[in-house]
Amino acid sequence: PPLHPPATPRACTPHPVSTMAAGPEKLNVKTSDGTAFELPKNLYEQSEYLKEQTTVGEGDVELFDMDKGQFEKIVAFLTSNAENPIPISEIEQNDPFAPEGEEKKIPKPLTTPNLSEAGFPDWAVKWIDEFSQDQLFEYAAFADTLNVHGLVLLICAKIASLVKAMPLDAYHETFKLEKEYTPEEEAEIRAENKWAES
Repeated sequence: PPLHPPATPRACTPHPVSTMAAGPEKLNVKTSDGTAFELPKNLYEQSEYLKEQTTVGEGDVELFDMDKGQFEKIVAFLTSNAENPIPISEIEQNDPFAPEGEEKKIPKPLTTPNLSEAGFPDWAVKWIDEFSQDQLFEYAAFADTLNVHGLVLLICAKIASLVKAMPLDAYHETFKLEKEYTPEEEAEIRAENKWAES
């Protein structure tokens, strides 16, 4: 079946984990430009979407929205994550994806824009730091559609860290927001809420 991003983006919202029968040892995936990938079970099972495809049909899983280069980046993430997984349990809320006995936690909301300090492995921080802002949103849609919880968590944390560190003017410009207050009103509000800035 074709892979299309949802009409309403759900990135940053975890999907339920499926409880299906064991899949094959390898899964063939074909990208939009016809490049074939053979993924071992420890990689494809990180994606709830790919894992589900092993139960609904035979043959290649086609990803019409990702080309070779884009999927290679996803495979690099899956490979590193299989060796040194991103901790997916969170401090502030119960996480249905958290393995039993998980001790490392990533706080929600982030307490720092530094992802290493927030608990992400060094490989993940290095991997995500190579992305432009446009790529972050593009890969957020891929992660959401493929339903790779660790990847969704990493990308959303990176976007949150950028927003958290963004000056108000840049925030308005990036998200194309009109200013609601005059400069004087803004200064007055900032002075009244100085305690909230961190």
